[in-house]
Amino acid sequence: MTDPAAEVRRLRTEEQLSVREIQARASLGRNRVYELLRGLPPPARTRRPNAKDDLRAETVELRAAAPARRPRFVNSDPALIELFLRFAEALGEHRGALRYRVAIHETADVEIEGS
Repeated sequence: MTDPAAEVRRLRTEEQLSVREIQARASLGRNRVYELLRGLPPPARTRRPNAKDDLRAETVELRAAAPARRPRFVNSDPALIELFLRFAEALGEHRGALRYRVAIHETADVEIEGS
């Protein structure tokens, strides 16, 4: 008589069966099969496609292309601007080579000297 745990693990690792297939072969309940398979990854063929898989691949491509792109940052907090400048320098950008664009909203609360 074979050990059910060993047989279930063998069916998963050697024959690459799904939980449902193992249930049918071993005549065990779903919860018992899951308990015996704890820690074993499912076979690749039983894995459902995940919408995030494509996003992950795209992220890897974008990260690989990142050194060719210039970083862009929009904020008005001086501390965050300084942090970003240090980040840009860590990426190999020189402060003198960076381009700056300033935009002041018409409702900005700016004190004018001499008033």
